[in-house]
Amino acid sequence: MARKVAELIDDVNHEMEPTPAAIPMAVPAELDVVPEKGDFVAAVYEGVWYVGKVLKVDESDGDAKISFMKKTRGSTSVEKFKWPQPQDKIWIKFNQILCNVNEPEPIGKSGREFKLGEDDHELICQIFQMK
Repeated sequence: MARKVAELIDDVNHEMEPTPAAIPMAVPAELDVVPEKGDFVAAVYEGVWYVGKVLKVDESDGDAKISFMKKTRGSTSVEKFKWPQPQDKIWIKFNQILCNVNEPEPIGKSGREFKLGEDDHELICQIFQMK
């Protein structure tokens, strides 16, 4: 009887195996992101993630100078960003960079606010939670 139950459980497990499309994308906890000048990246500073543009890269020191965007508050569910005045530039170690992202898209008539693509935002949140 025990053997029959084990066979049934095995059969059920095989039937319930997810298809490749149903398997969530695995993101490694430690990514080795070495950005290039001009890349847009998401990076962590003082426990919060920000989006910015890479201005300079110093591979010998393992860091990059990044001009960060500021998150703005709004009444919509879309997270918005803008370039602060004066610029917010800082050197960030490669291990603080979460991932590369696409250039944020301008929104609104003025074009002074930007948003990330939905895929980029989800990837950043997923990697940030793993760190």
